[in-house]
Amino acid sequence: MPANVESLGYKQELKRSLSLTDLIVYGLVFIVPGAPISVYGIVFNASHGMVPLIYLVGLAAMLFTALSYRELSREFPVAGSVYAYAGYSLGPVAGFLAGWAILLDYLLVPTLTYVSVP
Repeated sequence: MPANVESLGYKQELKRSLSLTDLIVYGLVFIVPGAPISVYGIVFNASHGMVPLIYLVGLAAMLFTALSYRELSREFPVAGSVYAYAGYSLGPVAGFLAGWAILLDYLLVPTLTYVSVP
């Protein structure tokens, strides 16, 4: 049974109002529409020309990740994303490491993508 915010030691203060459109726009801004272009040659060579298949496999992996995030957000409805989920399920050390790893991911991946887009 999903927990509520108060049972996790937090007080609900903000309105939770992200829509599907908000999340899609955030995702598109985050990955940059030019990102697939910058790695197309690498993907083409590594997959021996099967780029659509590679993107479909990637889509499946992202869908499973999104579904797991949905379930975790229902179980632990607190801010903090990976930090909170790893912290509650695996312990505070795992939460700390996961939080820093995702922060580095959020900082470095867009930067590398912007640099590599022609």
